[in-house]
Amino acid sequence: TGVKTKELKPDYYIRSLYAPHTVNTAPVPTILEYIKSPQKDGESMLVLSDDKIESYFKKLEDAGIDMQEVYNRLLDDGLEAFEHSFEQLLDRLK
Repeated sequence: TGVKTKELKPDYYIRSLYAPHTVNTAPVPTILEYIKSPQKDGESMLVLSDDKIESYFKKLEDAGIDMQEVYNRLLDDGLEAFEHSFEQLLDRLK
């Protein structure tokens, strides 16, 4: 979630995507910019209401989609990707 253009503030994606109970994998410089930002107010900028979000997840559940299983798979896949990248880095340092 780091910005790729100078037209956006360095903490743009954190401010834009902030919501309770979410994960943001921003790079450290982006997080530091967010901490320094006078504009942060701790309020979500998402336009969806909690009711609409809950309704969406209820539809997923009714369709037989186990979100805990999805979360676990995403976590496992992400950890595996990070492990692979770290191993490649270590190999290059040898």
